Amino acid sequence: MILSFLSKIYGNAIRFRNHLYDIRYWKSLEFTVPLISIGNLRVGGTGKTPHIEYLIRQLEGQYRVATLSRGYRRRSKGYLLANDESTAQSIGDEPMQLYRKFGHQIAVVVCEERAVGIVNLLVDRPDVQVILLDDAYQHRAVLPHLSILLTQYHQPFTRDQLLPKGRLREPADQKKRADIIMITQCPATLTTADKQAMHTEIQPLPHQQLLFSHLRYEKAYHWQNPQHNLPDSLQNHHLLLLCAIAQPETLQQHLQNQCQQLTTLSFSDHHTFTQQDIDSLVQIFEQIPTDSKIIITTEKDAVRLQPYHQQLQNIPIFVLPIAVYLDPQDEAILLQKIHTTLSK
Repeated sequence: MILSFLSKIYGNAIRFRNHLYDIRYWKSLEFTVPLISIGNLRVGGTGKTPHIEYLIRQLEGQYRVATLSRGYRRRSKGYLLANDESTAQSIGDEPMQLYRKFGHQIAVVVCEERAVGIVNLLVDRPDVQVILLDDAYQHRAVLPHLSILLTQYHQPFTRDQLLPKGRLREPADQKKRADIIMITQCPATLTTADKQAMHTEIQPLPHQQLLFSHLRYEKAYHWQNPQHNLPDSLQNHHLLLLCAIAQPETLQQHLQNQCQQLTTLSFSDHHTFTQQDIDSLVQIFEQIPTDSKIIITTEKDAVRLQPYHQQLQNIPIFVLPIAVYLDPQDEAILLQKIHTTLSK
């Protein structure tokens, strides 16, 4: 009862705030450089970073791309343009992940205030042709040219409630601001009937496209030495999973199907690893009673392990990348929408 009451108060406050933007009492800043916003209505992971990586791969060969995020849980403040001296501690784990993968092809920027970040970015990189705004759906001080709203297939916003009773940051009716609603983490066996059922549940507005994306685990690579290859088969291996991500269950299930035994050392999302955590990791690994053992972690977690690279240099740690893919028809619709936006 109390949570329902608090959720109602919270929802009214959010609706009033959005109404002030809708009637332009509070004005959103507009920029000439195209801005693509990727966000969600729900607190927690919906796969924003893998989708940003997907967009980078689609765009980087044709446009000069930049990404802008607040740099969640970083130890710095204000505007920062990532460089080779940057760390997960200085710019945040997800921006650091992007910089390590794409930093010499794109600009990676963090700033709490999106408008300030865009202005500074365009001073530093005036040739930028498109900016991807990470987790910016609620940040209405800047008006995006294209807004992509993510929601999970098994946990869509239609089945959730507002904070603090549920996990929604905004009422479900605020889906109206999106140009594209992307249903993420769909099963590989998704059928036409499944899509139609989701379409009926989400009820996209006439101007909105409802698209579906999937996650794929790619080949793991050695954290420090790319010359070390993952064994072809892990069926006889004991895997120790180190992760600090929002929803590790899918990853755990994937690894359990690959190995003989799985042990998990899990922390809260974006957890900053401490020396005690690393000591526990090493101790647990050494106590596994077999020589056929390795540590598996995610790319987001790997950048937060960097301060301990010397201590861990003799331990087999492999990083498991995650990639987004869309069915050809959905991909064509998405890319057409993006290129139309960028050509205006």
